[in-house]
Amino acid sequence: MRKSALRFLVALALFGGAGIANASIIYDLNRTIGAGSAVGFIETDGTLGFLSSANITNWELTLTSANLSGGSPRTIDFATSINTAVQGPGGLLANPDALVFNFSTPSNFFLQGAFPNASFWGLGVANICNFGGPPLA
Repeated sequence: MRKSALRFLVALALFGGAGIANASIIYDLNRTIGAGSAVGFIETDGTLGFLSSANITNWELTLTSANLSGGSPRTIDFATSINTAVQGPGGLLANPDALVFNFSTPSNFFLQGAFPNASFWGLGVANICNFGGPPLA
């Protein structure tokens, strides 16, 4: 079998549009955003490939920012959240080692804590993602 055909089959197996379900996967998150940060984890159902909101099974983030509504640091989690969303086609891709957000598609991904203050963390494409919440500094 030629190398290009083998690579295609491996890519198809790992990232096929329907995804491949495995045991759950926990991805560590440690992002610095300006003077703020988002640290925690996102757990999926083990699906590899393109994810939807249904594939996100648990998460917890500690947000730190001078501009954070409700004070800083603030911990938000799946159990008390008001929104866990993957919107748009092909926006969030899972591989065994990482979650990858595709900034070239009109999509967004966000995790939003409970009221009051409903702090959130998200990734989005410009002019598509209007959270209406407090920004991280």
